[in-house]
Amino acid sequence: MDYYTQPLSRTLLNSGADRRSSQRKRLQRRVSLGLTKGAIVQGHTVEISLGGLGVMIPTALAIGEVCAVRFDMLINGESVRIAGIGKVVNCSCSGLDGFRIGMKFTARDPHISQAIDEYVQ
Repeated sequence: MDYYTQPLSRTLLNSGADRRSSQRKRLQRRVSLGLTKGAIVQGHTVEISLGGLGVMIPTALAIGEVCAVRFDMLINGESVRIAGIGKVVNCSCSGLDGFRIGMKFTARDPHISQAIDEYVQ
C-alpha cells in the first residue's frame, strides 16, 4: 500500500473539526472587506461564529492579511451592522465561485460579539 491508496487515519479525518473553537452557523449576507492597500472587495458570507467568518470573494487573499470586515445581519428581526477586523487564516479556490476565505476576528465591539452569539445560538 502506498501513500495514495492507504486509508486515512481517524486523526486526519477529524483534524479540521478539532481546530474550530466555537460553534458555527450558516449565514448568507453581502460583505465588504477593506484591504490594507485601500482596495475594497465585495463578496458574501458563508458562515459565522464568535471566532470568525467564512466568506466567498472573487480574488485570493494572503494568509495573515488583515482586513476591515463589514456586513449587516438580522438578529431577532432587527438589522445589526457587524463591523470589525479580521485576519485571513485560510484561502482556497472554489472553482468558478471564487475563493473561500476563512477569517479570524481580531477586533470587534462587545455588542457585536453579543449579536453574533445570539445568532449562532
